[in-house]
Amino acid sequence: MRTSIERRRRRVVHAGLGEVAEQLASAVSGQWRHERKLRQVGDPFPLAVRFGCADRNVFDHWATIRQTSPGTDPGPLPLDSQLDRIVEVYESIPSRRLVVLGKAGSGKTILTLRFVLDWLSVRTPGDRVPVIFSLASWDPAATSLDDWMRSQLMRDYPFLAAPAGHGGKLADVLLDGDRILPVLDGFDEIASGLQDAALQALSRTSRPLLLTSRTEEYRTAVMGTRVLTGAAVIELDDLTVDDYADYLPDASRPLTSRGEAGSMWEPVLARLREEPRGPGAANVAEVLTTPLMVGLARTLYSGASGHNPAALLDATQFASPRALRDHLLSAFIPSVYAPAQAGRGTGHRRRWKPEQAQRWLGYLATHMHQLNTNDLAWWQLGTSMRRSSRMLVVGFLAALAFGVTTGIGNLAVDLVATSHGLGFAIVRGLMVGLLHGLVGGLAFGLAYGLVSRHGPAWPSRVRIHGQIRERRAKFVPRLLLGLGLGVPAALVLELVDRSLIVWLGLEDGARWRAHGRARVRARDRARRRARVGAHGLVGSSHRDQLCRQRL
Repeated sequence: MRTSIERRRRRVVHAGLGEVAEQLASAVSGQWRHERKLRQVGDPFPLAVRFGCADRNVFDHWATIRQTSPGTDPGPLPLDSQLDRIVEVYESIPSRRLVVLGKAGSGKTILTLRFVLDWLSVRTPGDRVPVIFSLASWDPAATSLDDWMRSQLMRDYPFLAAPAGHGGKLADVLLDGDRILPVLDGFDEIASGLQDAALQALSRTSRPLLLTSRTEEYRTAVMGTRVLTGAAVIELDDLTVDDYADYLPDASRPLTSRGEAGSMWEPVLARLREEPRGPGAANVAEVLTTPLMVGLARTLYSGASGHNPAALLDATQFASPRALRDHLLSAFIPSVYAPAQAGRGTGHRRRWKPEQAQRWLGYLATHMHQLNTNDLAWWQLGTSMRRSSRMLVVGFLAALAFGVTTGIGNLAVDLVATSHGLGFAIVRGLMVGLLHGLVGGLAFGLAYGLVSRHGPAWPSRVRIHGQIRERRAKFVPRLLLGLGLGVPAALVLELVDRSLIVWLGLEDGARWRAHGRARVRARDRARRRARVGAHGLVGSSHRDQLCRQRL
C-alpha cells in the first residue's frame, strides 16, 4: 500500500508541464460546469447580454493595446458584441488584457463563468488554462500578485501543492511557465484603500488577464492612479424589454384568453412597451435592466409561485425603483424555500423552512461581512462565533472528556480494589470526574484562546503517509508540547486529589482489603504515573490539533 502511494506521488512530482496543465484544465472544467448547473445558468436559455467599448478615459492607448510600433495610430478595435462571443472578442485583443465593467447584478460573474467554459471547450494542449480568482482576498500591499495566485491555486486545487522537481510546487511550475490565464473577478471587492495599489500591481505585470469590476469603483481607481497598462475595457449594457420578452413568460403559467395562448407576463410586457414612462411601468423598466433582477422576477413570479407579476406595476405599493428592487431581493429566499406545491412533493429535499434559511444565511452573511470578504471558506466557519464563545465550547468539550474518563476510571478502581461498595464508588467517581473536568476544561479553554488570538485559521493538509525524517522532526516538538501541557495538568489534578477529595471525605485508601499502607502507596504511585502519562498524551493530541488550526 505504502509503496503504491509513493509511486503515485513520484509520478505527480515528475509530471511534465503539459500533463499538469491538462490536469488543471480538467479540474477547472468540472468545477465550473457543476457551478453552472447549480446556478441554472442558461435555464431555459441565456439572456442576450450585450457589451460595448467603455468610455475612452478608462483604458490605455490603442497603440499599446494593439502592440503596434511607436508613433502609429492603428485605430480602435471592434469590441461591441454579446456574451456568447466573449472568447472571440478577447482573442481579438493583441495584448490579451481585457477589463469588463458593469453595475451590480449586470452579469460580470456569469461572464467569467461563460468565458472559462467557452475557452476550455476550444482549448488545445499547450494553451493557457483559465482560472477564476476572487480578488476580495488579495492584499496588494502585503502580497504580490503571483504569490497570491500561487496560494489560491494550492488552496483550490490541492494537487498543485505537490512538490515539483526543482524544489518548488506544481503551482509554481504553471505560473512560471505562463500556463495560467488569470480571470480576476471582483476588483471592486478589494478594500477601497487598496484598489489604487492593486491597479498599479496589475499594471506592472505583463500577464494576459481578464478583470471584472463595478464601473464606478474602477473609474475611481483609474482617476486616482492610471489606466491598466495594455488593457482594453468593455462595459455591459442594460437589458431592454426585448431582451427578456421571451425569457420571463417561459416560466409562467400559460393562460388562454379569447382562444389565444398567453402568459401572466404579457400585460406587464405590453405596459413596458406602450407606456415605459407611465406610473409603475417606469419603476419596473428601471429595475429590470440587469440579469440579476430579471432572474429574481422570473423566480418569484413563475407559474409555480402563484403570484401575479402585474403586482409589480402597482405604484402605490412600490413607489420607487429602490422599493421594487428591495422587494425582489427580500422575497427571493422565501420563494426558493417555500413548501412544495401539492402534488409536487420533493421527498426529503426541502428540509429548511424559509425563516430558518433566512436566519442562517443572514448569520453567514454577517460572518463574511465581519471578515471583509465574499469568500465563504469552511475552515473559517468556526470564527463566526466570538473567541470567548469558542473558548467556552472547547473548554466544555475538554471538561466532558476529562470528567468522563477519570470518573469512570476511578469508579472501576474503587469497585475492584476497595471494599467501600458501589454507592461510595459512584459518589467518588462523580466528584473526581467533576473536579478533573473543571481543571482540564479550564486548561484547554485557555490554551485554545491563546492559540486562536493571532488571527483566522487556514486549512491544513493531513497526509497518512510520509517520510520517516518528517515524522521524527515533528515528533519531538509535539511530545514537548504535550508534556508541557499534560504534566502541569496532572500535577494540578494530583493536588486536587490530595486536598479536595480528602477534605470531602472521599479518600478510598484507608480500608483496603489487604497489605495495608504498602499497597496504598503502590496504588497511589501507579495512579500518579498513569495520570501524568494519560494527560501528557491527551495534551499532545489536543495541542497538535490547536497547532494545525494555525497552519
